[in-house]
Amino acid sequence: MHQCVDASGDPGWAAQGGATVPAELFRQLLQRSTDLKLVAVSEAVLEQAAGLRASSGIKTPDAIHAATALVAGCTHLITNDPVFRRVPNLVVVVLSELITP
Repeated sequence: MHQCVDASGDPGWAAQGGATVPAELFRQLLQRSTDLKLVAVSEAVLEQAAGLRASSGIKTPDAIHAATALVAGCTHLITNDPVFRRVPNLVVVVLSELITP
């Protein structure tokens, strides 16, 4: 199973108020992890993103993230943004919905 993480949103500490150290730690985590794979934005991703943008009405950055997940063969997209549920053929896991008070 390939799960993709939407790391575009504000995780609550990256780069707030000019705090570059936490953002750098986050970047290192993504780049050095053996469990995570960074996927480059290719022409195929951009073409699919354009189609998703037109068909689902999601914003361009979100369309690029969703297209990257689909092109990379991800079975799930882990995010905190439910807008990704508009994307067909992509199972979306919204983290905030998993938290029970």
